[in-house]
Amino acid sequence: MTWLVLAKIDGHDAELAVTGVTNDTLDLPDVQSAEMEVGPQVSEEAGPLGAVVPDYILKRPARLSIDGQEMALMQPRFHDIGTYLGVGGPRAHGPIHGWLGSAFLLANDVVVDYGTSTLFVRTHRRS
Repeated sequence: MTWLVLAKIDGHDAELAVTGVTNDTLDLPDVQSAEMEVGPQVSEEAGPLGAVVPDYILKRPARLSIDGQEMALMQPRFHDIGTYLGVGGPRAHGPIHGWLGSAFLLANDVVVDYGTSTLFVRTHRRS
């Protein structure tokens, strides 16, 4: 099961799919458009149709909020998701796209109610 959440990452709008079967991953073109600080390449990811894309990490942890509630800081990886999925090509600028995966679920003590398709997420207070 996957959920779509509208969020903010360091104040930038984001549309993120929440799933337990992947890493926290953002789309490289979106990260670059938002002028977020790009860190080093940390690995390569092989897509379902055979594309191999470089995988980077943010230079510093980012603030994540969902529905105005602060979540645990995140330091996601990112790559060109369109190329990874084999559907690359230009698209209009908009929100940051990506996936919130197992690191998000664990860091925020997420409880999944499959009966009602509801995510319960612990919020974090920052000073």
